[in-house]
Amino acid sequence: MNNNKNFMNLKKILCLMIIFCALSQIIMAEELTQNVKGNVYDDFTNKPLTGATVQIINLSPAKGCISKANGRFKIENVPVGRVDIQCTMVGYKPVLIKNLMLISAKELVVNIKMQETYYATSVVEVVGKKRAAAIDEFSVSSARTFTIEETERYAGSLGDPSRMAQNFAGVVTAGDARNDIVIRGNSPIGLLWRMEGIDIYNPNHFSVLGSTGGPVSMVNNNVLATSDFLTGAWSAKYGNAMSGVFDLSLRNGNNEEHEFLGQIGFGGIELGAEGPLSKNHKASYMVNYRYSVLGFVNKIGINVADGAVPEFQDLSFKFHLPTEKFGTFGLFGLGGTSKIFFDGGKESDGDYGNNNGIDLTNGSSMATIGLTHAKILGENTTWNSYISIAGVSATTTLDSNLNYTHDGKQRLYYDELSQETRLGIGTNIYHRINKKHLLSAGFSVQSFAPQYSDSVIKDNTIDEYITMTDVDQNNLMLYQAYMNWRWRLLENLTWDIGLHSQLFGYNSSKSIEPRSTLKLDISDEQSIYLGYGMHSQTQPYFLYFVKTYNDDYSDYTLTNSDLGFSKSQHFTAGYNINITENFRIKLEAYYQDLYNIPVKNNPSYFSLSNLGASFYNEREDDLVNEGTGNTKGLELTIEKYLSNNYYFLVTASLYDSKYTTLDNIERNSAFNSQYAINALCGYDYEISNQHRLTFDIKASFCGGVPLIPIDIDKSETAGEAVYDYSKAYESNAPMYYRVDFRIGYKQNMKRFSQEWALDLQNLTNHQNVFTHYYDAESNSIKHTYQLGLYPMFLYRINF
Repeated sequence: MNNNKNFMNLKKILCLMIIFCALSQIIMAEELTQNVKGNVYDDFTNKPLTGATVQIINLSPAKGCISKANGRFKIENVPVGRVDIQCTMVGYKPVLIKNLMLISAKELVVNIKMQETYYATSVVEVVGKKRAAAIDEFSVSSARTFTIEETERYAGSLGDPSRMAQNFAGVVTAGDARNDIVIRGNSPIGLLWRMEGIDIYNPNHFSVLGSTGGPVSMVNNNVLATSDFLTGAWSAKYGNAMSGVFDLSLRNGNNEEHEFLGQIGFGGIELGAEGPLSKNHKASYMVNYRYSVLGFVNKIGINVADGAVPEFQDLSFKFHLPTEKFGTFGLFGLGGTSKIFFDGGKESDGDYGNNNGIDLTNGSSMATIGLTHAKILGENTTWNSYISIAGVSATTTLDSNLNYTHDGKQRLYYDELSQETRLGIGTNIYHRINKKHLLSAGFSVQSFAPQYSDSVIKDNTIDEYITMTDVDQNNLMLYQAYMNWRWRLLENLTWDIGLHSQLFGYNSSKSIEPRSTLKLDISDEQSIYLGYGMHSQTQPYFLYFVKTYNDDYSDYTLTNSDLGFSKSQHFTAGYNINITENFRIKLEAYYQDLYNIPVKNNPSYFSLSNLGASFYNEREDDLVNEGTGNTKGLELTIEKYLSNNYYFLVTASLYDSKYTTLDNIERNSAFNSQYAINALCGYDYEISNQHRLTFDIKASFCGGVPLIPIDIDKSETAGEAVYDYSKAYESNAPMYYRVDFRIGYKQNMKRFSQEWALDLQNLTNHQNVFTHYYDAESNSIKHTYQLGLYPMFLYRINF
């Protein structure tokens, strides 16, 4: 019945949108224009380039200008719509950036980075930099950039970079309710988040301590610039990560005009502003604030979600402060809080990890503030440095509901308050020795101050509690240093060599990690590469302080305090061919050898390589670095970039992910879904330069998640679920299948522009299994399911 009502409501919304768009088409179109501006830089040293020719080439005649002494350019009165920008300069490879969206209410700001040619030449041949190539010059293997528009364009992404990345080859959807990124069968805790060149904590609301995902992202795509996503054998610049790197960049605010934004959608109710701090000095600001839609509705007295209301808010900002003598300073920040309550008397077994009769409260917060500085030192050298402070906290309480306690008294079953603060400093230098040799090196120091406290009711007792962690520690130090060297052996042959090192001061764990990539451009259209990287990662810090009690709980030891780095060796080989300017195919094979993985000292199925498979990260004790594992796979990407009003992306991944503990049994990892196929396409229909429609659809097919079977006979005897850990992850849930659809309408007016969009999640309402649980009342095994048909509406206005 509810589904029928949903479909009827959707029909009404779609009919209204179609009628509105039809009326818009008959309105007399007015030719609207806007400015395109930005800066031209050397892509390695970030030195501003003077004298570059920048043109809008899809106009007749083309419009353009020459970059000034500070690298700035500005092309005025460009008709709104899709624009193609070409940048050429003697001694540099031409750059072609296509299909950027120019709207009437906002200037288009484009930062163009140009790569120096191997041989000096005055001949200009417009071939452009490979469009999927990473921003980080030394990241060649398993790397690609993504644009802000992609986070919105892909159906089902909801403006969330994490959900957008789940469409890339090698990435598997962990679950509809969260945006954890499972890369090549590895645990999501192996992902490194960075922003503006600084390591940051998990930027998601309702996050679990030690995790890298959550239901709602704090990362606001309205403030992002083009960024990197890396899935294997990345450069030595990045450390303390095992599975991947999400390297986010924030755009600068408009330094000439004040611009404003309002939006309501999945990310919440949002207000944004940007503009110049000083037009004379080209300084700018940008700030965005969001508050959850359901939280706002609940605050004004409307009961929604039957009490389980997700309340969250976040703030992001950036100040860009260039100076003539002292370089460029930047101040940025990202932070947010979240809280939700589940009533155990209303939720059925297993829906949210709280059994019937247990009230669950969950909250989290995160904040990062960073001060960056960049200085050009001569023609060929750039020096960057930063200082940052960050913090993260997570709270969880489980209260026994009054109606389900044995004596009618309500008791606290579990309580957690976990916090970490981190101070960081770092510096690096980029130096071009000559056209053949590029060098980058740097170091960073991070000081952690964790505070962990929790209490859980002792087994077979009523009012006795124990703590699993109870620590207030200062000055846990992590030291990192790296060096990258690029050797251009030939115009079409490059060899990147790097070394990364780490030292964890708490227990003096050390790691020295070589990295190397060899890339051959067979032609302008084809390239092959081989990559290798050794990568290591500290454990989630709370694990070092988990207590191991003696039999009568009178004393304890910290059995995890000597844990060293988890380690992995990545081997990659890839082939890329650009069939046409807008169509490419990429094939990549990989093998990863995992070792030094923490496992239980008493042989069992448990391995830290499976951490992140549930909402709660286990506080296991008595761990040793003696676990191993491996992942291997093949990935295919077939991609047509947006041109002639349409695009498509097809990615296919076949992989196998295994792990071994002290019992020497090789098992499937908790993330071994074995295959994933994504197919996306979209059409951008321009009615006029004032009105346009967009249609996007996505279909995903993935292997089901591995499960630990439940022994129904033993569960009946015990009156609760009894899992058969001897068969952990031997079988998988049924195949995951989902279709998402998005329709959008954009309108440009003289003083503002606006956009409506309807995103239909799981269009076919397919029931995908999330997990299973034991139902004692019926003595049967039941399933909980992932997100059903779920419509999301977005409205955005720029003015």
